[in-house]
Amino acid sequence: IQDAIDAATSGDTVAVPSGTYVEDIVMADGVNVEGAGTGETLLVGTVTFNSLSTGATFSDVSLYDYTYVASGTAYTDTAILVYGGNATIENITAYYFDYAIHAYGAGTVHVDGVELGGNWYGVVADGTTDITVQNSFIYSNPAGGVATDNGTGGSIVHNTFVGNGFGGSSAYLTGAVSMGQSGSEVVANNIMVSNYYGLNCYSCDSSWSSNLIWGNTTDYVNDASSVSTDLSVDPQFNDPGEGDYSLSITSPAIDAGSSTYGITTDADGEARPQGAGYDIGMDEVASTSYDLIITE
Repeated sequence: IQDAIDAATSGDTVAVPSGTYVEDIVMADGVNVEGAGTGETLLVGTVTFNSLSTGATFSDVSLYDYTYVASGTAYTDTAILVYGGNATIENITAYYFDYAIHAYGAGTVHVDGVELGGNWYGVVADGTTDITVQNSFIYSNPAGGVATDNGTGGSIVHNTFVGNGFGGSSAYLTGAVSMGQSGSEVVANNIMVSNYYGLNCYSCDSSWSSNLIWGNTTDYVNDASSVSTDLSVDPQFNDPGEGDYSLSITSPAIDAGSSTYGITTDADGEARPQGAGYDIGMDEVASTSYDLIITE
């Protein structure tokens, strides 16, 4: 993969076929890398965006921690490091890393439609100007789902968080979504269920609204508290026991989200909104119509 990136020029896309690739790669400015799909193109290694001014897109790949694959020891490496500059990360999965996505001193980082599970943290942003995390499923990460600190701004919108934070501590940035000092994040239209902590504001300056926060060991931590647009009810997933966290047709999250953010698709690429309004979480329930024909 790295040889192809090095041979490309800005505006090119490196298409990576199905297969398993054991290597670390460094992205190039304006050169996109597109796999054949998660579960098809597997990368055992780290992807680095190093101060890219134009940015680049990395998409449709499953990533695995090299140390975990080699020895069974998790939480060692970083899946995707954005060190300064800009990046777009779409439709990837990442497992068993220390940080699945780490934005450090970055500019604009766009994360869309990712699945991050079994990492120490899902997404960490330190001193990042504008990070967007949307339409993503972030689950079973022992320290936390998304953690932001040191003046990070951006938005965390239309995601589903389940089972995060059970290895962390209340002292700092743990839980489904946790935000530190001096940031300006907007947290809205998310589902946070069955995490150790739901929403954690540690002296943060961020805002939140229209989230479904329910069934966590503690729903709100430190300076976080419920607002009038939040829901505290069972989201009624279709079949969580079998890993299906899409919304059932009776879910109270349907049509309950804010229309402020204008995200036009969900995690499956289906159009938003459908029905009377935007659904909370990563999934937008498709509206359907039926013709009833009565015959003999």
